[in-house]
Amino acid sequence: MSTTQFTAGQQFGQPVSYGENLGRAFRAFIAALVAGRPVDASLKAQAVAETSARKRVSGLRQLYALASQYDSVSPNLAAELRFIAGRD
Repeated sequence: MSTTQFTAGQQFGQPVSYGENLGRAFRAFIAALVAGRPVDASLKAQAVAETSARKRVSGLRQLYALASQYDSVSPNLAAELRFIAGRD
């Protein structure tokens, strides 16, 4: 938890009004309410890896489904699609 200090009086050589102090306090209060906890980089990297693996499996399924559709019409195309899906 952090604390914020608002000083009355002069800041940077200019007088500070009550409205300015109130505005700063309100802005700091809203920032504290909205602020989220920092995300661990390793957790974020793991989530990205899981998402990319999920997309990859989905793409492989689509290629195999497309290959099975063309198996009776064009076996060469189906074999090519299966080869592409089998590559790593």
